[in-house]
Amino acid sequence: MDEAITIRVPRDVREALDRLAAQEGRSRSAVVQEALRGFLFVRRFRDLRNNMMSQFQAGGAVREEDVFREVS
Repeated sequence: MDEAITIRVPRDVREALDRLAAQEGRSRSAVVQEALRGFLFVRRFRDLRNNMMSQFQAGGAVREEDVFREVS
C-alpha cells in the first residue's frame, strides 16, 4: 500500500519537477518515486562497494582494479 509523505523543496526544484512531469505525461509523484528509487539504488551500491573495498584491502588488494579483477 502506498503511503503519502510531505517534503519541502525550493521553488526552482518544484518548477523543474513540474516541467519534467508534464513533458513525460506523468505525475509529480511518479517522477519523484523513480528519482528516489534511483537514489536509493546508488546509495546501496556505494555502500556495498565501500564494504567490498574494505574487505579486499584487508586481504591485500589495495586498488579498485584489484577488486574488480577478483570479482570479475
